Amino acid sequence: MRFLVCFKVVGDLDSVTANEWASALMPDPDLSFTKRIYSPFDESALETALRLRDAVREQGGDAHLTAMSLCRAGEDLDRFTTNLYATGYDEVHVLRHGADLRFQPAASAGILADAIMGLRGFDLILFGCQAGVGDSRQIPIRVAYALGFPIIPLVHCIRYCDGMFTITSQTDPGRKISILAPPFAVTMGNAEASYLRVATLREKLAASGHAVMEQVVETHPSRQDPRLNSLHRPIDDRTPVLLQGDDACDLAHRLYTGWLLDRLEDRT
Repeated sequence: MRFLVCFKVVGDLDSVTANEWASALMPDPDLSFTKRIYSPFDESALETALRLRDAVREQGGDAHLTAMSLCRAGEDLDRFTTNLYATGYDEVHVLRHGADLRFQPAASAGILADAIMGLRGFDLILFGCQAGVGDSRQIPIRVAYALGFPIIPLVHCIRYCDGMFTITSQTDPGRKISILAPPFAVTMGNAEASYLRVATLREKLAASGHAVMEQVVETHPSRQDPRLNSLHRPIDDRTPVLLQGDDACDLAHRLYTGWLLDRLEDRT
């Protein structure tokens, strides 16, 4: 059984103070000073794959784990790749590019899909549902489509038994349980496994000699991606209105008669 996890390293926005957020609202904010972390949803995918590996081996099977990251040229991922080897990953691939792929999900997905096709043979591919704040969530779906894999979004947990996978995912009506045979792909949402396990010092020392498979990839803009010319902060001159009432029913009546009724009549 072969598992692949696509992950991204991002800035820890929880470490940004209120004053720093004010400057971060500029069109091109500098967040390079923030601590680097695995994207939270991707971290869930990384730990879920490890748990599936453990389940496969407990049932007498063999499992192989591969991690893959698409990042800018010059970005230092050594600490993260070494940690993945220490936690039990068999291979780590880093795809480096020199372009700005923000707001270009089709181009990013094309690079990942080509790299995955070159490796071949994966039974399950795991993504985080969203790599960073403001991401479109399109990349996993585009990659799965290019590979011909069905994909289940917003997965909570995955169980393995005798070659089959039981997937619990979140849908608008509620939790959905699916039973699938590989190959397929998933995106992890608010997952049962939120944090990557902590490797011991012995495991980290043993992993320090592992080689990361790095590859410089060419980027080609996709016609499916919009061209970003500039970013502007929205202007909002609206003045808030404070409604007061004796209780919830009184507030609902004031809201309906004072604000909603006229607008509804205008539309009829």
